[in-house]
Amino acid sequence: TTDRIAGERSAGDDPTSAAADDQGALNGVDVSDIDGAARRDLGLPERLSGAVITRVDPGSASARSGLREGDVILEIDRKPVTSAKGAVDICS
Repeated sequence: TTDRIAGERSAGDDPTSAAADDQGALNGVDVSDIDGAARRDLGLPERLSGAVITRVDPGSASARSGLREGDVILEIDRKPVTSAKGAVDICS
């Protein structure tokens, strides 16, 4: 499953206020559980658990901080991440 970390923005949203809201650890990022396909594509070991970034909004703070599609999230704020839902829950 893929989870979105950050509010969805509609075409009519004011870009200034969207930027002001872009302050969470993973705002502007979609994440997914590490499944068999991700393990193969990224060369990840079977024992690794976490979440994989599947999309980064180009103008987001996450993009500016260097997060990229394919990055694996193992912890957030020193809290272990074992799934996409876990990453979302920590950032909520």
